[in-house]
Amino acid sequence: MRVLIIEDEKPSARRLQRMLSKLDVDVEVLLHSVNQSIEWFLENPEPDLIF
Repeated sequence: MRVLIIEDEKPSARRLQRMLSKLDVDVEVLLHSVNQSIEWFLENPEPDLIF
């Protein structure tokens, strides 16, 4: 499963990543800006889940 977290506050993104890991969900990508997100979406197939 490809999980993507887009969150501008890095501590919040890490917290969500830790919460998901407790549920055995691996987060593949953490992005912290709109520009990063747009670039990632242009180069990668759709993720299974986006936060």
